[in-house]
Amino acid sequence: MEATADLLTVAPVHYKILLTYLRLTNIKLGLMINFNVDLIKDGFKRVVNNL
Repeated sequence: MEATADLLTVAPVHYKILLTYLRLTNIKLGLMINFNVDLIKDGFKRVVNNL
């Protein structure tokens, strides 16, 4: 089974969903992790809620 390019990228809506979860749970910091990168450290994106 082949993965399409759309499934391999992180769309802006994914960041908005994470931010919504952070706001609803009153959590200040979240991490978006993309495992489809050569170096895993390049796949981390920090999302901040009202800091």
